[in-house]
Amino acid sequence: MAGQPHDALFKAAFSQPDHALGLLRMIAERHPRGAELLALLEGADIRLVPGSFVDADLAQVHTDLLFELHARQGRVYIYALYEHQSQRHHRMPLRIYTYMDRIWVRHDAEHPDEPLP
Repeated sequence: MAGQPHDALFKAAFSQPDHALGLLRMIAERHPRGAELLALLEGADIRLVPGSFVDADLAQVHTDLLFELHARQGRVYIYALYEHQSQRHHRMPLRIYTYMDRIWVRHDAEHPDEPLP
């Protein structure tokens, strides 16, 4: 677990599927295209996928959670990355891409005959 007390709080609170769904609904309600996410969440079954995709050297400032949704539209992964930093990091898009790659590589290894979600 990450080294900051608030990281532990985030992880404890939002690793609970009902809390994660509540946060996603709140974000969707405030987003201009949130109706799409709300439709996806409607009646979906959500579960926490164990493990982290964050590098060990970044674990002190990152907490991540991966959820798998089984929705009417099919299987969907929702990746939540909580990062506590004082300023914007210009390489964050590359980090997110790296985490997405790790998620898909692991999914492919565990489910070689399925398409990527």
